[in-house]
Amino acid sequence: MMNKVKFKEEQSFRAIGILGLLAVLIIGLSARFADHLFGSTVVEYNNLPILLMSWAVLIIAFIYFWKIRYTIKVNKKGISYQYFPAHSSKNKIKWEEVDNCEVVRTPLATELSGWNVQFSNEKNYSLSGRNGLNLTLKNGEQVFLGAKNLDKLQQVIRKFIQKES
Repeated sequence: MMNKVKFKEEQSFRAIGILGLLAVLIIGLSARFADHLFGSTVVEYNNLPILLMSWAVLIIAFIYFWKIRYTIKVNKKGISYQYFPAHSSKNKIKWEEVDNCEVVRTPLATELSGWNVQFSNEKNYSLSGRNGLNLTLKNGEQVFLGAKNLDKLQQVIRKFIQKES
């Protein structure tokens, strides 16, 4: 029998401000690099390695932020999540391992004010802020899995928690 997914959400990092800033810096350094090589009559090679390294770091950062993907799936066996490229494979939490499970709704004003900053042992996986699923495992570990569609997530979680009880 197939293990059917009841809730699935995929998120990607699309903070346009950060990606735009990186793009502007890459374009600016590219123009500076082109001017450095082709525009001036005297080429100063001592700045070239720093220029190339800065350009490479910015391109790698842009590609990294563009490629970030976060996926959460909930089914009758448990919860699986993957934070690509940090996780090469999916992480799985079985319902038997969960001690407490609650859907967290953080008001936008709280997130923006900075009052939502937490310093704990919690493992936090989210690209959507502090809305999502807060899990306390039986081994004492705390895991926060971000989600945007909280109503659907809450319906699915209630269904599986009732079955477990």
